Amino acid sequence: MVVQVRRELLLSFGGLALAASVMAGTAIWAQSRAADELNTFMQGLNRRGQTATALELAGRNRALEVRNALLAASDGDRAAALQRARGHHDEVQRQLKTFQDLTAEARDMGDDARALVRQIAELERAYAPVVLAVVELTEKGQREAAAERLDRDCLPLLQRLSEVMGRYAELARQREAELDRKS
Repeated sequence: MVVQVRRELLLSFGGLALAASVMAGTAIWAQSRAADELNTFMQGLNRRGQTATALELAGRNRALEVRNALLAASDGDRAAALQRARGHHDEVQRQLKTFQDLTAEARDMGDDARALVRQIAELERAYAPVVLAVVELTEKGQREAAAERLDRDCLPLLQRLSEVMGRYAELARQREAELDRKS
């Protein structure tokens, strides 16, 4: 009888220990998975979103400084605005490269988002030489030709670029909300 009670207690406590071990293992696995998802978000979607925002800001600042150069009242103000425009242009190129690199490395990115990134890069490739031509015309004192080129060539490309950036931002917000619902 004592042996039977001992065996039942041993099996009961053994079963409880096994159940506690399984529960602990499951909790550790779930925590690890949640940490992986957070890391994917921080290194993936969040970083790409921050880079896209920096890219858009640098692009807007570049356009603003080109416009400021056209409107500048003095040669000094014009030269300063053109220098800032070139600096913002360099920043756009750096941010675009980073954005494309992050996209190439992404494991959590859909084809629709990748297509938007390709469109952004294509539009920037088309826009950059045009805006630099406007900078050169402004620098040479050909303000009317620069303003005409800005209106005719830059603004439509800039508008399309802004629309695509907006679509990317919306897609990123949707993906973030999706991840938030999952967690």
